[in-house]
Order: sequence, then C-alpha cells, then structure tokens
Amino acid sequence: MNKIILTALILSASQLIAATEKKVKSTIKNVTVFTQGAQVFRTGNITLAPGITQVTLTGISPQVNPASIQAGGKGNFIVLDVKHHIEYPEPPAPEPSKLPVAVLREIKF
Repeated sequence: MNKIILTALILSASQLIAATEKKVKSTIKNVTVFTQGAQVFRTGNITLAPGITQVTLTGISPQVNPASIQAGGKGNFIVLDVKHHIEYPEPPAPEPSKLPVAVLREIKF
C-alpha cells in the first residue's frame, strides 16, 4: 500500500514540476556586420506564469553559432539554460490523387 501511495505522490509531483512550453517569434532589432560574420540582436515579447517554462525562439537562422547564443530579459525570472536545436519541418503528405496509378498499386500491396 505504501508503494502505491508513494508512486501516486511522485507522479503528481512530476506533473507540477513539468515545464510548459511557449513558442516566441522574435524580430531583428540591430545588426552589426564584421568582416567574418555578424552580430544579430533579436527581440520578442512573452508573458510567463510562475513556474518553469520552456521558451522556444522560432525563425532563427540554422547557420547561427551555437556558442554565441545568449538570452536575457527584464523582470523577475531566471534563465536556467540556453540550448541550440534545429527543428526540420515535416514534409507534407502526398495526396493520393496526385500519385501515379502504378505507385498507388504498390502502396496497396
């Protein structure tokens, strides 16, 4: 019985601690161009609720140097971590009517 109660408490606590995710579109505010690269300052607005929130910035170039990424803002919060991750878009599913008849036969079998 104690194991069941302990498991239930751990599951409920993990749901409270689980981070929510918000996607933010940022815009370019300032750019400084150098002979080998550039420094780009982007801004975006977000309102955070109390707790842990994972903020994902969309629209960033995949050629950015991951070691140069910095995050900050104004308000009563703490940035715990900054990670670089590229999300590749899913290709659209082909419409069956646009596929050749021979391909449709092979798919069915």
